Amino acid sequence: MDLTRISAGKLRLRENRLNVHEPLRAAIEVCEADLREKGLELATDLAATESHVSGDPVRLQQIFWNLLRNAVKFTAGGGRISIVSRNTPEGHLLLEVSDTGMGIESQRLGKIFEAFEQGEPDIHVRFGGLGLGLAICQALVAATPWINSRFEPGARTGAVFAVTLPVISPAPAQDRAAFHTRQA
Repeated sequence: MDLTRISAGKLRLRENRLNVHEPLRAAIEVCEADLREKGLELATDLAATESHVSGDPVRLQQIFWNLLRNAVKFTAGGGRISIVSRNTPEGHLLLEVSDTGMGIESQRLGKIFEAFEQGEPDIHVRFGGLGLGLAICQALVAATPWINSRFEPGARTGAVFAVTLPVISPAPAQDRAAFHTRQA
């Protein structure tokens, strides 16, 4: 339904100034039970010091959740998922979700952001899902996420998904004080 609304231009985004680490942490929290259940190690390095962006916090959380959920789904028990944020020299925030999962075959990289595309033909049978998560991510992120993925049959080489967002300055001190007063 989200993909249809996005495609039709009917999805309303609530653009706010926010610290991107907040919806990221919320997405991690939602996935904690799945991480524990599979015995996956989660390493986070949220090193971006300039982490304020303009965006819809609910939709950013949805993007991060989709990327993290895919990493959980395609990483075997005992594997590792890493989430890193850093600032680029161009004034952007780069957020990477990487895993030690099954990876993506190079011939399928160009198609994985298409709706209902799931990589290997038997992915749906083995892992479930509809193949909409990455299509929704791409539709929601103004700048297309870029992919760096390695695949070696039989090896757990994993995948790296990255989202780059332009950084903005945090709210001025008086705006933050007024917000906190309204929240109290």
